[in-house]
Amino acid sequence: MSVAEAFSPEQAAPVLVAARTRAFELARDIANLLGQAGGSGEILAAINATILGRVAGGTLETLDQVEHAAFRLLAMEYARVERAVPPSANPAVRAYALVVDAHDLSMLESVIRQGRAAEEAPLAAPDSPVVRRFLDVVAEQGLSRLPELLRGLGYRRAAEVVEASPEAPLSLALDVELLSSFYEALEMLKGTPAEHVLCGRLDIYALRAAAGAAPLARSNPALAEAVARRLKACMLDEERLRGVLGEEDYYSALEQALAGNPYTAGVESVVPLPDAVVHAIRRRQRPVAQMYSLGDPVEEWFPAPVMELLLLTVEDVSALVAGINMGLTREEIPALLSIQAR
Repeated sequence: MSVAEAFSPEQAAPVLVAARTRAFELARDIANLLGQAGGSGEILAAINATILGRVAGGTLETLDQVEHAAFRLLAMEYARVERAVPPSANPAVRAYALVVDAHDLSMLESVIRQGRAAEEAPLAAPDSPVVRRFLDVVAEQGLSRLPELLRGLGYRRAAEVVEASPEAPLSLALDVELLSSFYEALEMLKGTPAEHVLCGRLDIYALRAAAGAAPLARSNPALAEAVARRLKACMLDEERLRGVLGEEDYYSALEQALAGNPYTAGVESVVPLPDAVVHAIRRRQRPVAQMYSLGDPVEEWFPAPVMELLLLTVEDVSALVAGINMGLTREEIPALLSIQAR
């Protein structure tokens, strides 16, 4: 009997409902925090009283620790969902599960290229099979055989990007892998409520892939081709995004490609347009995911809104930390978040 055949939606339902409850709990805590806290000291104190403080198992003393705790929570919740709904049985679960692996592999590659010990990387799931395999191979061969390693992990689209541009950060290659995974999930779940959730997430990764590849693509046609053939979007104009990849003034081209997009019409932002579009997509995602997460937990599409809610809130914690580090005011930071202060 295959894993997909053994999967029982009825048995998975309580796990998914519990994950939804924790997603709402953390979102409520962050919303309350935004409405009450001021400086970073007050924010740290408030966060230690949330579920993130419990995940950390001790006092969170820095904003970096807060961000790490948020991704640890995401990894824990996604692992519970994966045990109940195997990724082989659900394309959305497969795509969202990749988010945690992509986070950890990007962190590992970054510290290794800096000449630091792999143990210094703030990993969300340090004991995952993907992380262990990555570390075992890199310990023996370094990063010189990264394309083969990525293929061995099942990340062939990421391997294509690394082959085209070995100097590109692994995070770009993994964004392309995520883009392809969310596109596949969207295609397989079209016509269900999950489509409305996966659409925005696909656009986020399409924009990230185009923006990440653009600085390198003009001098590297192979990279431009590797990214362009995988570039799919939902409400953003994918042809205009592809066009950015060959432009010398890629940032102006990216702004032009995003002009008139449906997400930021009439929205003012304290950050550059590409970042503003991502923030606007995420703000649109939250009410959509919240609405559909109240649906029937035995439906095939149900994991998508639940996993999206968890990811949105963890991304909000990351954006909150970034906003504080950027010196944004208490009034400016909510523009970066999908959650609104209470």
